[in-house]
Amino acid sequence: RTGWPLLLAAEAIQPGSVQWKVTYEPPFKEATWRIMSVCNCNQVVDACMRWGLPLVNIGGSDIAEGQRSATLSLVWHMMRYHIGVLLGMVTPGGLPQGVSQRTQRLSSDGGRSGSAGGADGTGCEISPRGKIRLTKQRSKGEKRQVEEVVLRWANDLLAAAGHRVRLSSLADPKLGDGQVLLQLLAAIRPDSVNSLHVLPGRTVEERESNARYVVSIARKLGCAVFLVWEDIVECKAKSSLMLLASMMVLDMQQQRQQQPQDQDQQQQQEELAQ
Repeated sequence: RTGWPLLLAAEAIQPGSVQWKVTYEPPFKEATWRIMSVCNCNQVVDACMRWGLPLVNIGGSDIAEGQRSATLSLVWHMMRYHIGVLLGMVTPGGLPQGVSQRTQRLSSDGGRSGSAGGADGTGCEISPRGKIRLTKQRSKGEKRQVEEVVLRWANDLLAAAGHRVRLSSLADPKLGDGQVLLQLLAAIRPDSVNSLHVLPGRTVEERESNARYVVSIARKLGCAVFLVWEDIVECKAKSSLMLLASMMVLDMQQQRQQQPQDQDQQQQQEELAQ
């Protein structure tokens, strides 16, 4: 009800969305609690409106007063927008600059520049200034394109890490035991997965343990996790798409950070050779 967690979420979804100079960090004094809470909640609503979210009859006072339906609607639209942002980053037009050739190749087949389809048919567009806008319903073909890009990335990363397993779809039963997802996380960040905690996945208890471990590691690495461990065990395609897309974004970010270091090493080697 203070609006502070929602402000942090809005800033995490799209940096620069919150005007921090006119926000108030709790705890608040009892005399000023309502005023400061409404100001914070108004900031959240304003940010969502700038994103183009369809908030109808929802104001900052509704959130500050703890109205359940208003808060649920706001959080739902923020999550939906975040999904569009995430999927926009793994499509050709949404790729950040400096991504390696491997990721560029994975996303080079088809698609519209600057747009992406969401898991539920929604999407986003990236403007020339880098702003991300929610767009209308996308076609099934565009949704399929996003799924193929993410699936191809996962299979290529598994092959590069020396694993023979290959995913045929986002609902592939191989995802149910959690081992493939843990292999992907280990390929992205080798020191993130402790092999002692990875179980064969033959029993229900072992699959549950692996799935919980996947969710825990993904969150620690900074992935946007829109599922629970039961979704992994049940091999839900939409949940798998969001988790794999978030892992792909993490991989892309690491590659982008690694590039300057590789360039510096190459430059030093050239200088020594001369």
